[in-house]
Amino acid sequence: MKVIIVGKPDLQTDLLLGLIRQDITPDCCLLGEDDLTLPVDARTLYVLDLAVLEPSACAAALNVLNPRGQLRAALINVSSTTSQTLLAALPGVRGLFAKHAGAEEFIRGIKAIMAGEYWLPRHVLCAHLEKTRQLRSAQTTESHIKLSPKERQILTLLTQGCSNDAIAHRLAISPHTVKTHFYNLYRKLQVSNRVQAATWAQQNSAALEERL
Repeated sequence: MKVIIVGKPDLQTDLLLGLIRQDITPDCCLLGEDDLTLPVDARTLYVLDLAVLEPSACAAALNVLNPRGQLRAALINVSSTTSQTLLAALPGVRGLFAKHAGAEEFIRGIKAIMAGEYWLPRHVLCAHLEKTRQLRSAQTTESHIKLSPKERQILTLLTQGCSNDAIAHRLAISPHTVKTHFYNLYRKLQVSNRVQAATWAQQNSAALEERL
C-alpha cells in the first residue's frame, strides 16, 4: 500500500516519511493541500496533517477524494480541543493521532489501518457504536423528513467540520439563529447531538445535494 502525507515540508513531516519508509513501505510521498488531484486507489492511505489543514478544509478534501467510498485516511496532530468523534465521522477516516502521539504509536496505528483495522480512541469507538444503534432504532430516512433549505445548508456545513460561528459567518446569520436551527434539526432527525446529526447528513448526502 502507498502512503501519501498531505501537509507541508517540515522537520516532523520528514521524520514521518523516514519512519514510514523504514518500517512500513518505501512507497510514500508528501503532497500539499492544493495537489490532491491523484485518483483514489483502495491501496493508498492518505495521512492528513491537521497542523496544516483546518478541520473544515480537511473535511472538504476528504469529500473530494472519496466520491466512491474507497478512501482510507488517517488524521495526525489532532488537537484536544477538536471533537475527535466528529473527525472520525468524516469520509474515509480510519485513524486519529493526537499531537502528542509518539513514533511507536504512529507506526502501530498506520500498520493497523493498512491491515483493514481502525485506530480510534476507545471513547470514539463507543460513541460510534451507540450512535449507530440509536440511528438504526430511530429508522428515520430523508424521504420522511421535511427540512428547510437553511437547515439543509447547515447540515452540509456541519459535515464539513464547521463550527457554529463558521456556519453563522458562511450563511450571514447570527450564532443564536444557528443554535435555533440545530435545536429544530435535532427534533426533526430524532438525534441528540452534532455527531449524530452529521452522521445522518452523511448517510443522506445525495438527497441533501439534490435539494439544495
